[in-house]
Amino acid sequence: MNKSVSTWCRIFNPLLKLGKYRYKVMHGGRAGMKTEHCGLALLKIASKCKCRILCTREVQNSIEDSVYQTLVDIIDLHNLNFHVTKNKITHRKTGSQFSFKGLQQQTINSVKSFAKADICWIEEAQSISEKSWDVLINTIRQPNSEIWVTFNPDLEDDYVYKTCVTEKLHDAWILQVNYNKNPWFRDRPLYKEMLSCKKNHPMKYRHIWLGEPISNYEANVYRFDRQVNIVEHDIKYNEGFETYVSWDFGTADDTAIIFYQLIPTPESDIGYEIHIFDEYVNNNEDDQHYRDVVDSKNYLIDRHYCDPAGSGRQSDLTSWIDKLKKNPRTGTIDWHFEYSNFYRSKTKASIDIANDIIPWVRYNQHQCPHFHKMAFHWQFRTDKDDKIVLPPKPNHDEFSHMGTSFYYFAVNRFPPKGKAKIRVLK
Repeated sequence: MNKSVSTWCRIFNPLLKLGKYRYKVMHGGRAGMKTEHCGLALLKIASKCKCRILCTREVQNSIEDSVYQTLVDIIDLHNLNFHVTKNKITHRKTGSQFSFKGLQQQTINSVKSFAKADICWIEEAQSISEKSWDVLINTIRQPNSEIWVTFNPDLEDDYVYKTCVTEKLHDAWILQVNYNKNPWFRDRPLYKEMLSCKKNHPMKYRHIWLGEPISNYEANVYRFDRQVNIVEHDIKYNEGFETYVSWDFGTADDTAIIFYQLIPTPESDIGYEIHIFDEYVNNNEDDQHYRDVVDSKNYLIDRHYCDPAGSGRQSDLTSWIDKLKKNPRTGTIDWHFEYSNFYRSKTKASIDIANDIIPWVRYNQHQCPHFHKMAFHWQFRTDKDDKIVLPPKPNHDEFSHMGTSFYYFAVNRFPPKGKAKIRVLK
């Protein structure tokens, strides 16, 4: 248990004073104590008076995705008088209740139950969509109700960052807090990690540890546009349309798999849109694992695209492709892999081709969270002045596997033909 959970830091005192602000917003970098102090403050408030507290985030597929465990840990540490069940926390004397919900999963009718909440805590608020924010603030309407917001900023144009910080939300207490306000941080293992990041990766340090939103778009590998490429509705698999899968193989590193369909769209300049409707990322698994995962989805796949350098890049790829393309039950080849040697070792040229098709790409960020993070976070290597190091070369990091998988699709499905950059749908 973090020491900051058991010891109160005075900069968070306004959390304990109810009724003064409609909004209480805490943002900043890693180790800023935001989650721990919000949890402790809410448990203190719930121990003194009866209230309903809603803990929410954009997506919550299970209780493990919520702040439930943080609250349970604090209750155990302080031996607080709460009754804890699998999905709810109730104070034994005051009757205060904590509930946990994901905003995206709510219907028009189910969201009405939120109106009874006295305090709503939005954790990881950088992911909250404009639609979810509007629904929430119009639903939490008890007299003197409060909305608490905690997040580590991601992008400058994320809706909650713009609304709460850039535009300075009205009737709000706003606190920016980083590790340097944490009096116990030097005793934690992350301290050395912070020092290393500060010395060797100053831009990443400012984002991760100082909570600055990413704004160096010039260094981004891809030119995605949130207004154009991201859709609110789920993108479903439609049998009968061209369906493709791209792979970036890894063993100790991630294997990144992306699923695409080309959907005829008359209003599109090229006659169709490229829908990314599914993804899968894992590591330290064998080829049979990935074959089973893809087979279980029951998609009718036209082609699998992989490393443009093909099986000649490293010997284990030959083995993987040979195994993957054979049906494990019949022994017959029913997967077809393609790769182009023309773009071997031409990473920047491959990225340019991928950027050419991006205006026609559509995806839902919650269906494909790994792809979404890659789209706006994968960057070229930069120097200490944030200038791209020439010749341009992308970072090899947590985003690179998904990023290379994407340009393998672009290079193989849309190879340039003469001067035409986009091939017309067959």
